[in-house]
Amino acid sequence: MKLLTYLANNNLSPRFGFKIENRIVDIHNAAQWISDNQNNGHFLSIPKTLKESLVNWDKNYTILKQLEDDVINLDINSFSYNESDLVILPPVPVVAPAKGAIPVGKL
Repeated sequence: MKLLTYLANNNLSPRFGFKIENRIVDIHNAAQWISDNQNNGHFLSIPKTLKESLVNWDKNYTILKQLEDDVINLDINSFSYNESDLVILPPVPVVAPAKGAIPVGKL
């Protein structure tokens, strides 16, 4: 499973997804689609970002793999994007330090 963070459709909010062939599955859109169309809300518990998913990684990775296994046989076009249409970001985007913060070791 190749996880990534990306920007889509001129949206400034980073999204979290995984790659299937040349498509990027939006994790939260896929979870919502499965909830709405298969009456299965299990995947709605996946955190909103890859960084948040790392907090409880073993549990979240298991759920992400289950999601991947479930969507691989579906028509994913309603909750995925062509990779070429996206701006791929670092998997866990770097956050700039707060103004006035003193970097460690720079006292």
